Amino acid sequence: MPLPDPALTASGTLVHIGAGSGERLAAQQSSGLSRIVLVEPDPELAAALIRQTRDEPRIEVLPLAVAGADGEATLEVMNFPDLSSLRRPNAALRGLFPGLRARAQPVVEVLSPATLLARLGPLDQPLHVILEAAGAEQEILTGWKAAGALAQIDRLELRCGEEPFHDGAAGRAALESWLVAEGFALDRRDQTDPDWPVLHLRADAHARAQTTALTEARTALQALESRAQQAETALTEAEARARAAAASAATRLATLEQSLAEAQSALAAKAASLSEAEAQISGTTDRATSLNTALAEAKTALATKATALTEAEAKLKAATERASTLDKALAETKAALATKTSALTDAEAKLKTASERGAALDRTLTETKATLESKAAALTDTEAKLKAATDRSATLDKALIETKTALEAKAAALTDTEARLKTAADRGGALDRTLTETKATLTAKAAALTDTEAKLKTATERGATLDKALAETKTALEAKAAALTDTEARLKTAADRGGALDRTLTETKAALASKTTALTEAEKLATSRSTRIAELDKTIATLRSQLSQANEDLSRNAFDLRSTRNELGLALRLQTTAQSELQELRQRYEAVQAIKQEQDDLLRQLTPRLHEAARQLQNFALAEASAAETALRQQPSKALPGKKARKIKA
Repeated sequence: MPLPDPALTASGTLVHIGAGSGERLAAQQSSGLSRIVLVEPDPELAAALIRQTRDEPRIEVLPLAVAGADGEATLEVMNFPDLSSLRRPNAALRGLFPGLRARAQPVVEVLSPATLLARLGPLDQPLHVILEAAGAEQEILTGWKAAGALAQIDRLELRCGEEPFHDGAAGRAALESWLVAEGFALDRRDQTDPDWPVLHLRADAHARAQTTALTEARTALQALESRAQQAETALTEAEARARAAAASAATRLATLEQSLAEAQSALAAKAASLSEAEAQISGTTDRATSLNTALAEAKTALATKATALTEAEAKLKAATERASTLDKALAETKAALATKTSALTDAEAKLKTASERGAALDRTLTETKATLESKAAALTDTEAKLKAATDRSATLDKALIETKTALEAKAAALTDTEARLKTAADRGGALDRTLTETKATLTAKAAALTDTEAKLKTATERGATLDKALAETKTALEAKAAALTDTEARLKTAADRGGALDRTLTETKAALASKTTALTEAEKLATSRSTRIAELDKTIATLRSQLSQANEDLSRNAFDLRSTRNELGLALRLQTTAQSELQELRQRYEAVQAIKQEQDDLLRQLTPRLHEAARQLQNFALAEASAAETALRQQPSKALPGKKARKIKA
């Protein structure tokens, strides 16, 4: 069946899927098309087409089939060439053609519409498509749509079964409805073969624009729903994280408070220990003062003893010298003994006294040396103990200074930690309030989104209802137009009949003048004719009334059509309103996203501070443990100065 002339006179591209033996090739070659693509899966028919078009540069023959996916498939080549298909014929087709059989089953190359279009490259517009692929029409059209090229088709000629004649095929009604829904308008339906009608369709720009707008609106709505769901999910997660963080912060705060109480208790214990240490240091200091006083007294006594020793040594020296003098005097006495016998007794007495004095001096010297050695040993021990006490005092002073410094640092850290904890608690409260407000806002936006969805659904249903009402109105108008045409024909027939009756009446009157004998019959005939004329008048009045009613119906239909158009305009306005509300919802969603981002930033800012607080608390605990361990190590040493003191005191 040749392609309609309007589709072939303009320039453009023709893609003929299922070109067959080329019975339409002559008409296609004589057209004004700039490019013709013939697709034929039957190897024999494709070879014949290649031979016929080898000298025609505009024509390209592709020996392959078109289906949903690339690959290879078995082609059922039937004894009726127009019924050859990649799909198996069903019982309905075999009942329609009892002698139907497959005469060959070659394996052919199969391309999807997307691959086919990619192989063809850019196509000149307008694009005309002839689709003669028995049983695979819906699959090919769906693949064409999936490739995003269905909207490029300007005119489409589709040969299909009135009902599904192949496995998995679609019937004419389903295909026609699908194409109309996809933005095509039916120009005419060629039912020369009622079982295999040919649909001639053209692109309906208005319907496509409506479909595109509706699709975009649905896509935008779905995207908005998805974003709203994602926002709700993200908000729920953020709320959960915030609650978890708040719970963790509360737990951590309780832990910190407990740690603070423990630290304060430990600090009090440390303060008590420090007081005890200070008391012990004070006692040690007093003891050191006493030791210094005793040492000074010992030194004074030692100095006194040294003076006495020096004096004893001087006396000993004097006694020695005296002894020498006595010896000399004794020698002199002995020498003078002969002469001075009277002085011998005196000399012996003096000698005895001197001997006794020398023995006493020797004993005193021995005792003095022993006492001096004992005092020297005691002085050495006292100096060692004094040095140990001095060192211990210096160590305790240093430890006291370090303890005071550590306590001041811990007090400062504790003050800072309390300030940060208070800041974190305030921030947690602010986050809770912000999350509550965000949740309320999101709930309101979800309600607005639900309302918008309901409005959009109502507008969509209203559009479908208006389309249906418009189709019914169009059908009714066509029926009224046909009835009006029939009424006009009947009215014309009645008018012709009235003219004939008028002529007959004139002839009857002429016959009545010339034929008096036939007066009775003429009168009867006239009466009968008058009755008939009255009936005809009534019929004419009835027809006129019907015509008036038809005109009124036509006016009402025109009014309904205008109302329908107004309602369509209202639907478009509603759609515009819905799009505006969708835009507003997008903006609100972006605001929610900004709030969420701010909350995430706040959480990110709070996390390092919490980590820093935890680190400081850990350092505080470690320092506390170190101080406790130091205190435990120092406990045995604290009793040592007392023992030494008691020993020194003893």
